[in-house]
Amino acid sequence: MAGKQQKRYTKQQTKNTKIKILIFLIKLLILSIPIIFIVDFEWYSLQYFTASTASRVLNSINQNNVLFDTLSTSLSVSPAMYFNNGLIVVIDFACTGVRSFYLLTVILFSLEWNIKKQFKYLLSGGVILFFVNIFRITSVVLLVIYFNLPSLFENFLWTGMLNAAVLLLTFHYLKY
Repeated sequence: MAGKQQKRYTKQQTKNTKIKILIFLIKLLILSIPIIFIVDFEWYSLQYFTASTASRVLNSINQNNVLFDTLSTSLSVSPAMYFNNGLIVVIDFACTGVRSFYLLTVILFSLEWNIKKQFKYLLSGGVILFFVNIFRITSVVLLVIYFNLPSLFENFLWTGMLNAAVLLLTFHYLKY
């Protein structure tokens, strides 16, 4: 008799788990919709803050030959262009880390946690993502300066590093 009850209990737990996963995926999908509208907002202040922070980091390690441009809206030219004896780096919307922060927000609010925990993790995750983003930008700039391979480093580091950070943060948060 105990074996049958155990099987029913296990079957019910599996069904409950599948339902929870389905609910998580539906929430994730619904909360992902607003990103379409977020990209249309004016992000100049955040672009400027990101550019000035990255510039300060590079200046602190004596890399004074990098100029950040936040006014360019068209990337018809490479995001990293050479001028005289320096480098112009374009910081546009994609460079601010907003998409990765939004991804973290969507994941956290799709989980069945209390709101206080979600905001706590969002705040700490947002700070971590900002610093990862500044590290990412300065690393790519340094790699372009020293190795002159902008497309390789842009495509690998600029697109992958923040998303990997979001996944690592999510896995870390799920442990607790």
